[in-house]
Amino acid sequence: MEEERDLSQILMAAHYRLQADGENSEMELQYSFYLTFFLMMIFFFFIGAMIEKYKPAFGHETGLTLILGIIISLILWASTTKKNKPMD
Repeated sequence: MEEERDLSQILMAAHYRLQADGENSEMELQYSFYLTFFLMMIFFFFIGAMIEKYKPAFGHETGLTLILGIIISLILWASTTKKNKPMD
């Protein structure tokens, strides 16, 4: 149980800072967006290069990038959702 809490704290350290500090929250939110966007672009081009090199019979870099984005979104959503809050 402690490992899950530690992992979520590590993943969402920036998110908690954004909520705690209202003055710099917009700037930090922009930096978080640009960092995520940059990492997704690196992933897209890296997967594109691997597909070009190995020529798999299936798959596309756009589809894999979308799957990665969905996984990142689910991790962020799960990390920010309160465990005791009832689902609507």
